[in-house]
Amino acid sequence: MLGVVRDARWGRFEEAYGEDPWLVSRMGVGFINGLQGRGAYRFDRDHVLATAKHFVADGEPLDGANGAAVEISLRALHEIHLAPFRAAVEEAHVGAIMPAHHSLNGVPCHVNTYALDTVLRAAYGFDGLVVSDNNDIRWVQDRFHVAGSREQLMRLSLAAGVHTELAFKEAWTERRIYGAALVTAVKNGAVPIKLLDNAVRKVLEVKFMMHLQDDETTSPKDIVLEKRKDGRRVRRLLQGYQRLVRASPEGL
Repeated sequence: MLGVVRDARWGRFEEAYGEDPWLVSRMGVGFINGLQGRGAYRFDRDHVLATAKHFVADGEPLDGANGAAVEISLRALHEIHLAPFRAAVEEAHVGAIMPAHHSLNGVPCHVNTYALDTVLRAAYGFDGLVVSDNNDIRWVQDRFHVAGSREQLMRLSLAAGVHTELAFKEAWTERRIYGAALVTAVKNGAVPIKLLDNAVRKVLEVKFMMHLQDDETTSPKDIVLEKRKDGRRVRRLLQGYQRLVRASPEGL
């Protein structure tokens, strides 16, 4: 949790490390290194993938209300709120980033290409996983009214590089944006399959980086998947990706 508290009315004040971006960055780097491990211990059996959140500037919402709009100068954005995330990426090499609930200078964080592409990826060199905050892809349309349809919403979020959707306590219904509706949208051409491929590729990269393909603790859901008629296709995809990883001189 790398939010820099700039408004004491903010309802998630207790989650943060303070109002000093240097302190927040030092605490964040230490926390991430502890979770992910370093050197030979990075992502071994005793470590996990860290997710830095909420990207970005959630500690200075209008009226202090959690999820309210954030209107802020570029100088304050970069010198205060982005500083801990830059340290998380450049120093601790954090594996995942979670966008924030709110809109940043008029653009919802989950489709904000300036924040996710221009700053996070291009300027900081982040190449990890971007996971949505809980059900927040849906809110881009339902709360902020940015997208005119679910298909447009899918295109915007995938194009911004939100690779996977956190939808805690949501069944596999139309309320999941990256669910059955996305499959239909790709099949009918409303969403370019390249966008979906990019997201799937990143999810697989992270899973293989974490050696999850070697995990012997198979869940019942995995067993059901293996018994499905498309189980062979899934196994071939994973086996092909393993060969790609082994053949790459630099790894992933």
